[in-house]
Amino acid sequence: MVPRIVLTRHGLASSRSLLLHYSKTATILHCGIRHLATSSATTPAWNVNELAPKVTLAMDETIRLQNSLGENDAKWLKRTTATANATGVLRIAVVGETLSGRTSVVDALVGNPGASLVPEDADKTYTLSYGTEVDQKTTDSDVAMSCPSDWLKSSNASIIVPPALDTLDSNPNYSLQDPILASDIIILVTDSRRVLSSPRERGVLRSFTSAGKPTAVVVDGLTTDGSTTYIMKGVDIGMHGSVPGILPPSIKPYTKPTSTKSITDLQQLITSPSTKPKSTLSTALLALSRLKARELDAQKLLSAVSHKITSLAGALKREEARVHERFVDSDLGIIERISARLVMAVRYALDDVPFWKLFWKVDGLSYDVRKQVDENTLVETEYRMTHTLGRLSETRDVLITLSSSSLSSISTTLSESTHPILHTLSHDLSRIRDTNLTALKNILPNPFSLRNEIATFHAAKGLDGFQTRVGTLVGRQFVGQSLLGAVLLGSVYLGVPWAVALPGGGLLSALGLTWMALRWSSMSDRFVGEISAEQKTLRERLLASYDTEFESTVVNPLSEVVTLAQQAVTKQKEEVSSRISRIEKVEVMVKELLVTIQQ
Repeated sequence: MVPRIVLTRHGLASSRSLLLHYSKTATILHCGIRHLATSSATTPAWNVNELAPKVTLAMDETIRLQNSLGENDAKWLKRTTATANATGVLRIAVVGETLSGRTSVVDALVGNPGASLVPEDADKTYTLSYGTEVDQKTTDSDVAMSCPSDWLKSSNASIIVPPALDTLDSNPNYSLQDPILASDIIILVTDSRRVLSSPRERGVLRSFTSAGKPTAVVVDGLTTDGSTTYIMKGVDIGMHGSVPGILPPSIKPYTKPTSTKSITDLQQLITSPSTKPKSTLSTALLALSRLKARELDAQKLLSAVSHKITSLAGALKREEARVHERFVDSDLGIIERISARLVMAVRYALDDVPFWKLFWKVDGLSYDVRKQVDENTLVETEYRMTHTLGRLSETRDVLITLSSSSLSSISTTLSESTHPILHTLSHDLSRIRDTNLTALKNILPNPFSLRNEIATFHAAKGLDGFQTRVGTLVGRQFVGQSLLGAVLLGSVYLGVPWAVALPGGGLLSALGLTWMALRWSSMSDRFVGEISAEQKTLRERLLASYDTEFESTVVNPLSEVVTLAQQAVTKQKEEVSSRISRIEKVEVMVKELLVTIQQ
């Protein structure tokens, strides 16, 4: 409830008079604005006795959350505890800038219009309470003053007057929260010439009124109707600028204002039955807002940490893909080129032996093929494969260093926070770095695994069988041609004319040689194909062996570290979400009670 009151001086030495305008107003609830017009300034629609236990429960739940979630500001723990254990004293905070009329409002409330009890340029907090005579006790930062005010006595009230708002800029050690949160209602006094135009005045509304703190805006204005209307428009503009969404007030002017009537209405507003519970709930709401803001900040930081770990995982995968691609394109590429040269060399060696030369070169065929194999040996690639695995070890060390550096950076950032969840996550990430990453340095790839694959590889292991098959082909052809010659001679001996025997015998011999040529071409093609297939098998075996070493020493261990880090972050994010849900549950309770009070 944010009443707007226009107050000027009347009956005093000043040329102004006291004029008060009271308006039905809106109350700030939830994350936006909820507008509830008040039907009466003095008669609530709720039962005080029924509501009091609920207000107490809401404050107790707030304190319980502060203790369980770890409120890091001891002042706020004291504030909520003091509010929960507060006596029936009604505390009123009167704030404003220099020459805003705040001291005049204080004097009018306590019934001392003749002289100012609080100096205009006071640099300490004044607390006025009832006493049989005017007396004061001064400390370094406070002045406790007693005065014989009937209203303070009858209302069991005290007035807190902090230094002028515009003087606080020069005193950074002074906290305006202390006197305001120690009060039950704020009386914000503003000058008619600059109604709520000061950022300090709007800051009070934005910081406290928006959280449900009972607040009355008092304007030291002129007495004419025109100026009053102008002043109230200024109040509306200031309220909209400070607390966006508030509804324009419906103003009820007093046609014959008097000083007594104006102050009486203000005093009745202050002593409204809703003031105490609203103030208690406002303090609870502010405390919950602090806790929630802290958890939301932690949630935001955890999301950033999760993004960094995801980025780390992406960087590791990109580097792993680059290293693997380099092996396939560069290292295996060399073997493929050597294998291609070997296949072509064997092909040329076999093509240089036509089928008819096999009759006298068949025994040296295997020698020619082995010579080509020896000239295109893979011995040099054995050392290259050893170097490749050494390079893989270096890559693993680089990736381990990258992961360790990233986790250290995240852990350092988290350790700077006072949030217990972030501290726990910082410890978990440090443990993962010191334990899991350190253990990876002991997992080394076998430097001879690829070399052994090449050393045990035989490029022409089917050469002996090929030699045997070619020898069989030549032997059968020789026997066949010999038998054909014998048959031809026998037929001539038996009387077949040479003119008949020679063409027939020649045709059969040509058919035999043609079959031999085709058979030789097929056998050589098959043998070259076998060598080519063996070369492909070698590539697959090398790639499989490299993948095994790569995954067992680099990919899987680093992936496990990243997964552990992500799981640690996810666990803490779930914990923060749970904490936020607990806060929001109590927030709903507090806001529902504030709604009830406004009805």
